[in-house]
Amino acid sequence: MVISSPFRTAWLTWFKCPHCTHLSYSAYVRGEVQEHPPRLLIRYRCKRCGQDSKLLHPYLGTVLAFAAGIVVFVVIFGLAFAQDGWSLSVPLGLLLGMALIGAFCWVVSRVSKYVPISRDEP
Repeated sequence: MVISSPFRTAWLTWFKCPHCTHLSYSAYVRGEVQEHPPRLLIRYRCKRCGQDSKLLHPYLGTVLAFAAGIVVFVVIFGLAFAQDGWSLSVPLGLLLGMALIGAFCWVVSRVSKYVPISRDEP
């Protein structure tokens, strides 16, 4: 048995349809939970051709976000201890964090690969 939600628009999601190669910063997305065997499938639907796809490596964004958080933490606290306080490290850390978020979004958009799936596939 598959439990699913309706399709919703996900904004700021880099999507490239594997069927028609349509590029967009938004996609129709829904989650499907399969009970036997237990698994979660995030299904993406192209706005242009209406075909379904899924991410080849769905865990990649989470792993990159965790690694980016560790890097920002180390750099901000490294700056704070190097200067004996939080005077200049806070603005530098915030700027670094914003730059890292931008770089993170760019990297995830370039390494996210979508693969086609049929509408019947659970």
